[in-house]
Amino acid sequence: MSEVNDYIDAHLDDTLTRLEKWVAQPSISTEHLGIEEMAHLAIDDLKRSGFKADLYPTEGHPVILAETGPSRNDVPTLLIYNHYDVQPTGERSQWDSDPFDPQIRDGKMYGRGVADTKSNIVSRLAALDAIRAVRGELPIRVVWLLEGEEEIGSPHLDSFILAHRDELKADGCVWEFGGYTWDGRPNVTLGLKGMLSVELVATTANRDLHSGNASHVPSPVWGLVWALNRIKTPDGKIHIPGFYDNVHVPTTAQEGLLAQMPDDTERDRVAWGLSGYVNSMQGLDVLRAASFAPTANILGIEAGYNGPGTKTVLPNTAHAKLDLRLVPDQEPEEIFQALTQFLKDEGFHNIEVKRIDNEGDLLPGISDPESPFVQTVLRALREANSQEPVITPSSGGSGPVGVFVLPPPDGLGLQIAAIGTGYPDTRAHGPNENIRLGDFRAHILTFARLVELMGESTS
Repeated sequence: MSEVNDYIDAHLDDTLTRLEKWVAQPSISTEHLGIEEMAHLAIDDLKRSGFKADLYPTEGHPVILAETGPSRNDVPTLLIYNHYDVQPTGERSQWDSDPFDPQIRDGKMYGRGVADTKSNIVSRLAALDAIRAVRGELPIRVVWLLEGEEEIGSPHLDSFILAHRDELKADGCVWEFGGYTWDGRPNVTLGLKGMLSVELVATTANRDLHSGNASHVPSPVWGLVWALNRIKTPDGKIHIPGFYDNVHVPTTAQEGLLAQMPDDTERDRVAWGLSGYVNSMQGLDVLRAASFAPTANILGIEAGYNGPGTKTVLPNTAHAKLDLRLVPDQEPEEIFQALTQFLKDEGFHNIEVKRIDNEGDLLPGISDPESPFVQTVLRALREANSQEPVITPSSGGSGPVGVFVLPPPDGLGLQIAAIGTGYPDTRAHGPNENIRLGDFRAHILTFARLVELMGESTS
């Protein structure tokens, strides 16, 4: 691999320039900003790297499907899943530089989407370019799936994948994200939680009333607060009937993986400015919860008057948005029905439970650490980084992993491995999103080594 690594280092400045171009192009799916331009930029770059790439329209944003590799059919296939859309920037004043004007400071690149997930895409393109330049061709077939709706719940991805399942057959899938620990150890994550996104809408009178009527007119705001308090109590327990019935993790093997993970939880706590974790959790309990505890999180609450001064009003409506992170084998539809019935049974007849627009249900999924594909990924991490990788059994976050890991005909039946360019302070989804340039280079080397190792299996 020395020639390939030398090529990667010799062209690293060009790769960073390429990344800056990707980050400079807005692609905010929730705002429909720059999506078409970003899709065409991605198509052009894939073609420059030797891919046959096509853009497929959906009812939402388009999907890109690309393929490259030798003409032989007796080689392994690697599927890569990424997304080209990014989160909104949020309050611009909280950024130290323009989120779409990528800046390099103190060994880091800053910009919206640089960590989630454009650096992962560009680094993998750079690795494939290096192998092709040095070896003449890739030793394996690579199929790349890029969508533009991951940040809004991938509502059209499952149907696309099932319609193109023959083109997506592979020996394993590298997921869109991944990273390194604080001290630079490579990390591989083998699963993701599922997710159900809902909105609770409480309504009483047919219009806002004078607050003098609060003595006898029910308040939707108080009703919503009381309903939220029934759903989850201060001990962290979620009281939706049957919520925990199908929770089948962690297994003994997954507990073993947790026990081997480095404990950076105290460092994270300090970095996040927290006085403590929920229920005073520490160490292994935090790691276990991050991977395997289902959640009910309030995204936001909106009601009444929030302007300067006061306004003596009794609002007629109140809203709360929640995401519920699910673990194997919880089903989003079952949880949705249970939540709806629970609020009715508790007497909250004026609260409607709705799925949030543009959000799709996400099923949880976890890979087997002993599978051949995962073992090859671990070997690539070891050899490229000269360190033993950290194995995280499941991410605290969510993604459209279900359709990838479910066996046919419901899915592709693949093992997934999340490796990439991130680190604990990437600040993805927040202001000053960033990556460390050392991690970016390390992932290029790692991905190149993975491709070479997969090729060696048939050489």
